[in-house]
Amino acid sequence: MRFTERDPENLPFVSVIVPVYNDPNGVKITIKSLLAQSYPSEKLEFLIVDNGSKDRTREVIKQFDNTNEEVTLLIENDIQSSYAARNRGIRNSQGSILAFIDADMTAVETWLERGVEEMRSRNCEYLGGAVDLYTDGRESIATKYDRNVSFANERFIEQHEWSPTCNLFVRRRVFEDLGLFDARLVSGGDLEFGNRVAASGRSLCFSPNARAHHPTCSTLTALSKKYARYGRGHQQLRRYFPDRYGHPLLSFFNLKRWVPRYPWAIPQLCRNWKQLSRTERLFVGLTFYFLHQLAMPYGEIEEGWADVVDHLHGIKK
Repeated sequence: MRFTERDPENLPFVSVIVPVYNDPNGVKITIKSLLAQSYPSEKLEFLIVDNGSKDRTREVIKQFDNTNEEVTLLIENDIQSSYAARNRGIRNSQGSILAFIDADMTAVETWLERGVEEMRSRNCEYLGGAVDLYTDGRESIATKYDRNVSFANERFIEQHEWSPTCNLFVRRRVFEDLGLFDARLVSGGDLEFGNRVAASGRSLCFSPNARAHHPTCSTLTALSKKYARYGRGHQQLRRYFPDRYGHPLLSFFNLKRWVPRYPWAIPQLCRNWKQLSRTERLFVGLTFYFLHQLAMPYGEIEEGWADVVDHLHGIKK
């Protein structure tokens, strides 16, 4: 007997929160996959939060809002931040369990059912699901890299105590006790929140069964922009939480930060390293060095320069 059929009356109400900005096609795909979930519709709400889109995104969401009782359009225009959009969803949600997924993703039909089942059976308050990356178009070194390296959520939880918000389940009481996501961050808000949850003494769980699909980055330019944003987020974490992530200036001028990682670290971070050819391993390795030693540091420098200027102004005063 399926989990949802054992005691349907006592199933928890689940609020699914989807932030979106300028992605009408992606959000349409995501909403359609949510409407096809095996979890009982009377126990669900889908809160789609438009973060100030300038295109047709809001109109697409309205079409689903007008024709599906479970779908609700929310708007976050005050702060341009995916975390602010998620916070808007949290504040307007009803569920005892909050599930997060990104616009442009496809939730497997049993995504919610499996996620909620494991939260209950394992008594989890914070659970990250698995993300499968797929290539929508031609295969390139960028797609190979992204598919093999990105969203290693099980390792993220075990080694770094966080899971990305593109596939995350959190009990409402966790937000009530610890607060919402930090909307000041352009990236790393899910890392900071997961670390906050771990520091509170709660256990973090991973589920390989609560699965969702995510498209890969198809070009090195797209990957570079993503990793530069990661770099900016890391620098912001140091700025706002120096006790936890290191002083922004000390980290900024730490020479070890600019030394390339050891080559043998790459196979440990690549899911299907043994299946790659020698040529593919070479290009994946070079891409790894480029992103981690150039793109991310570029974002850190771009964001960290403000910290340097503020420090110099402080000295002059």
